[in-house]
Amino acid sequence: YLRTIALTKFQGFSCQMIASFPYSFSFFYTYESVRALMGKSHAGNVMASVCAEIVANLVRNPFEVVKQQMMVGRSDRIW
Repeated sequence: YLRTIALTKFQGFSCQMIASFPYSFSFFYTYESVRALMGKSHAGNVMASVCAEIVANLVRNPFEVVKQQMMVGRSDRIW
């Protein structure tokens, strides 16, 4: 019984760990690229943050859907 509880607490954790690298990479790569183009002004930092968040969320969203499906136990219907 305790093992079942422990395993259900970590459903979706593997997907989250796999998704963290592409999300972080896409965010920081986009942020630094846009910031280099826009300059290191306040407006450049804001625009770089906005662009980076949009790109990173495009990468993260499919992983979030899979993680949520795994957490509710519907991982057989993901694909």
